[in-house]
Amino acid sequence: MFFFKQSLIAQEKGTIINGKIVDSIEKTPLSFATISLFHREGSDKPILVTTADSKGLFSIRIGRGNYILDISRSGYLNVKQSIEVVGQLDTMDLGQLYLDRKADLKAVVVTATKPLIEQLDDRIIYNVENDPLSNSQMAIDLLRKT
Repeated sequence: MFFFKQSLIAQEKGTIINGKIVDSIEKTPLSFATISLFHREGSDKPILVTTADSKGLFSIRIGRGNYILDISRSGYLNVKQSIEVVGQLDTMDLGQLYLDRKADLKAVVVTATKPLIEQLDDRIIYNVENDPLSNSQMAIDLLRKT
């Protein structure tokens, strides 16, 4: 029980980081973006993960150190913000953090190939163009395969 109380006291002494996640084009708040906090030393596991509220606002409490704030939301490019807490600040306001939309696809090309052999109710179709040996064999040899 004593250990639990110490960790609460240590958390209360940190610096509160505030910010607002905003769409870079429309300048509207982005609700429920994911905010992940990493140590700057290159750790690939976040030490804290939270989400912005419905107005794009977030608030986290951290201690002294160097951090990377990674902000992500579906349909947008991730933003990484470097944070350095050197003294004992009460709050640090990052202001508005703008997320750019991912590029929309202009066109999609769907390609398909016919199967080599198709079986219908009344016939069997042999698609010669899909046979890799069609260039080297005679037509009669290809017909014998069906």
